[in-house]
Amino acid sequence: MRTSYPFTTQWDPFGSKSAPIMEQANAAAKGKDCVSALEKIDEVLRIDYTIIVAHRVRSECLNGEAARIESRIADRLMDSLMRGGNGRGEASAYPAMAMHEEGDVLRDKGVVLKTRDVAVRGSNSRFYDVVHGVTLWNGIHAQDVYFDVTAQVNGRNSAMAAADAATATSP
Repeated sequence: MRTSYPFTTQWDPFGSKSAPIMEQANAAAKGKDCVSALEKIDEVLRIDYTIIVAHRVRSECLNGEAARIESRIADRLMDSLMRGGNGRGEASAYPAMAMHEEGDVLRDKGVVLKTRDVAVRGSNSRFYDVVHGVTLWNGIHAQDVYFDVTAQVNGRNSAMAAADAATATSP
């Protein structure tokens, strides 16, 4: 499911559509207004069903089995993201389909972003974002985290090709 998302029409790789709505959902949930939070999360999930934090907040606002289902969805999405490797190099890069996934990994690993190299072509002809950051666990340690963004690059190329084709056929 995650790997096909960059090739959908609602793909929002940088969160330009979903992030502002998610901020509203988070604010509502923090204010214990779960009715508003759930409405906003529904909007977010229509744009991007893979946003882990949306499922986590949804789980916190629901009860019983519905809450457990949302929690399992969030867990499975995170497992899918983390299964790609440990992020220490190209061969073990995390497969990120959108920027929010990079943020999920960095939060999970306790890495604070300092700088980022974007869409760098690797030695294997795939594309990588390389985050240069620090982790604050047991002292301050520099850490680079690799994300395989080949699907994002291909998704952008596919979207641009579709737009070019639509423009070329327009009168």
